[in-house]
Parts: sequence; structure tokens; C-alpha cells
Amino acid sequence: MATAERLESGGWADAADEARIVAARVALSLGRPAGHLLSSVGRASGPASAQIAAWHAAALERSARADRKGAVAAVRLGLQVTEDHAEALGALDLRARASGLATELAELGLDLAGSARELLAIEERRRAIARPARVRPPKDPERAAALAALRALSVERTADTARAGTAPPVLSREMADLEAKVRARTRHRPSGAAPPRSAGIAEIAAALGDRALVEMLAIGPDLHAVTIIDGLLQRHHLGTRDAVVQQAGLLRYAVRRLAGNDRDPQALDALAGAAGRLDGHLLAPLRADLDGRDLVIAPTGALHGLPWAVLPSLAGRPFTIVPSASAWLRAHDAGPVDGHTVLVAGPDLRHAGREIDALRPLYPDAIVLDGENARAETVRDALDGASVAHIAAHGEFRQGNALFSRLRLADGPLLVHDLDELTVPPRVIVLSACDIGRADEGDAVLGMAGVLLALGAGTVIASVAPVRDAATPDFMAAFHARLTSGQRPSRALATVPRPLGAAGLLCMGAG
Repeated sequence: MATAERLESGGWADAADEARIVAARVALSLGRPAGHLLSSVGRASGPASAQIAAWHAAALERSARADRKGAVAAVRLGLQVTEDHAEALGALDLRARASGLATELAELGLDLAGSARELLAIEERRRAIARPARVRPPKDPERAAALAALRALSVERTADTARAGTAPPVLSREMADLEAKVRARTRHRPSGAAPPRSAGIAEIAAALGDRALVEMLAIGPDLHAVTIIDGLLQRHHLGTRDAVVQQAGLLRYAVRRLAGNDRDPQALDALAGAAGRLDGHLLAPLRADLDGRDLVIAPTGALHGLPWAVLPSLAGRPFTIVPSASAWLRAHDAGPVDGHTVLVAGPDLRHAGREIDALRPLYPDAIVLDGENARAETVRDALDGASVAHIAAHGEFRQGNALFSRLRLADGPLLVHDLDELTVPPRVIVLSACDIGRADEGDAVLGMAGVLLALGAGTVIASVAPVRDAATPDFMAAFHARLTSGQRPSRALATVPRPLGAAGLLCMGAG
């Protein structure tokens, strides 16, 4: 408090408020009163971080007085400030990271929630803040030029890697500078549109119909789930988060091993064990309620990257993975696109040509881009307004920098950053590539699949693990045969016999 007074006397009012909030939180943690410490803290002015912290302190103080209702109201007001702050950000990564300002506040709100409905409402608002939104920024020639230069350098780097036999450990200085320029230009672009808010629970329940929603969330060390089935909300305890994350890591490791050798006995044993244990944690507690229904699953944290299809309860069962219930509703409500079909085969992938050739009879009028025609900007432009798109190419997920994840094409990579030039993303897009369904930034789900959904794609089929090239042509032909017969993507994917080399492929979005 002495520090707060010194800061205020020096003209640093916002910093003084933050110091008072720290003092109040320390007092509360010691079991001492804190209301008087917060009496002069303004909650309607100053930077977003100070306003959010002030509402957090108010929620803690009200909770200490056993005023649960007042504490939950303070949490909601703090999350509203965070949402308003995030709306001013057009760049996908900045918007995702803005949600970090309210992480502790949201965790407090989840801990205070008294019902499944209240719990889901708070979690949906938290995820709405974290999610990138559909924006239509104006064209930026400098950004486009930087992306083109980055593509050219990537081709050189790939050639150097091929000659040397190993990839260079770090980006070249020139590539790093170009990536920094792309980020800077992206962050300075006006968004051009207000992001959508979280959807109402009644809307979500009505749209689900016979499906069941399972939204998973972390509260302290534990995992919980909220289900919506026939309009009824229920809360379930799923076990400890650490145990689930550990098993998810083992499962991912086994799936990666089996993508290279699907007869590896140790990997097969590890897969069966981890899948059974995860199934017991995540789905067994819900089995009686789910009753064989098609599922909409909104995971949390590391579970977004789980190869869900290998869990015993999901074998042969239609399900879709979504960033949130609200994100599913937006994808579900997007109207059909009466557009064209695009088939793309990237370079240096042994079976990509065979995969696309297997799809040509199903889509005789498709735009086919292969060989030198499969260029990044050509492919991006062809995707605009497509009803169905299928890309078979090498994929690379960039851990820690997911917006530079890429699909390798004839003239260099198609990056996630390229995709926000799309006016109307494909209604259904299949990314037949390794790891391209993976994501960063927790529940923001930044990555190629997540960003396509945020930009307005209806359904994305992508893998969260390596894909065995030889296993995909027959699998994808069978999937598209079901799709063209009128089956929903989630059902088409579930009913095709799945080789272990395609274990990571997931249906994401509307399903």
C-alpha cells in the first residue's frame, strides 16, 4: 500500500491501482479483510489489464464474504472487459493471447460456478475471448510481398536440406526477419469486423437435435465436463488433469510410431493401454448418458490434439471436435456453399497423385491443381468459394508459432497467414497432410484447421499426427464416396475402416 501511495503521488494512477490490487489479493490469501484496500480502485477506466485485475480482486473479496452471487457477477464483468479489449485486436495471435489477461479470473469463475448452466456460460465466454474471429481486413501489398519472399526462401531452404540430408536447426536471419515483418503487418491491419460473442445455451441446445455436446474444462487440478443432451445440462467429474495429460502424451507417441510402422508391437501395446485408460477417464463416466448418440466434443488444453478416433468408445461413431460449443454453432449455421470442387496434389509426396486420381471420378468437374500448377497463391485463390476442397501435401506444424504452419506446394509453402485472404472459405476442406490439424495457444486453437474454422469454413478434416502416405489414397476415396452419397462428413469419416496410418485424422467443425 505504501508503494501504491508513492506511485499515485508520482502521477502513476494505473500502476497505483495495480499495486492496491496486489495488496488486496495478498490480504485475502492471509485471511484478512481487503475491501478497504480496494475502495479507491476504479474499475471503469485505465488499461484493460488494470480493469480486469480490479474485477478479479472484487470477485475474490466478495467470495471471502461468502457473497457467491456477487463474486460471479464480478467475474462476468471482468470477462466482459477482456472481451471488449480482444475485439479491438485484428491479429489472430494477439487476440488469442489477450485471453491470458483473464486466465486467473476465469478459473475463479469456474470454481465459483454453482450449476452446469453457469459453468458452461463462463467457459464459453472464456473461449470466445481466446478464439480468433472471422475478419475481412483490407489487402496489404507489403504483407503479400513478404509472404511471397518467405515462400521463395523456404524453397531454397528445402533444397539445402535435401542436399545436406538434415534440416538446419534454426531459421536463417533473412527468414526470421521476413516472418517478423509478416507478423508486424498482420498486427497493424484493422480487423474490419466485430468478432462474434459466445452463443446462448438455448440456441446451442436447439441446434444439437439428437446429438450430444461434451465440453471439457479444467478447474484446478481436475477435469470436468458439461453435457447437453435433449436440452438438459449436466456436470460430470472426469478425474485429474495430470493423469489425463500424461496418457494423452503416451497415446500421441504411440500413434506417431505406428504411422511409420503399423506392426510395431511395443507401439501397439502402448496405444491399446493409453487409449483404454483415456477412454475410462474421459468417456466412461458419460457413457450411460451419451447412449450411442453422435457427439460434438469441445476438448480443453492439450486434448485438442488428441487422436480421438482411437478411443474405444468412439470407434465407428460419428463425432466432431470443436474449439467451443459456440464455434460449433457458427459452423453448423453457416449456409451451404454452392461452389466448385478443388483437388490439389503437392510435390514430393509419393502417393499424392494417386490420391487425387482416385477422387477425380467422384468430382468430374473439379479444378485439379498438381505439378507446377499447385502453386500457393493459385491454390489459395481456388479455395475461395469452394464447396469441397481436398489437398494432399506435406504438412508442417510450427510449435510455438502456429500461424506459420504450412502445406508444401510447388512454389513454396501455403501458410496459415495466407488463409485470411479468403472471402468465402470452403464449406468442407480435407487436409491430407501430417500434423496440420494440430494447434497452439490452448483453447484458442491456433493452427491451420482452427483458423479455417474461425474464418468461416464449415468442416475441416485434418490430422493431429503423422499420416502414412501409402494408407491415405484408398481411405480418402472411400471417405469421399460416402460424402458424395450425401453422408455428413463426421459420419462418412466414422464409417470408413481406418488404417493406423490415418489414426490422427479428425473431423472438426460442423461435422
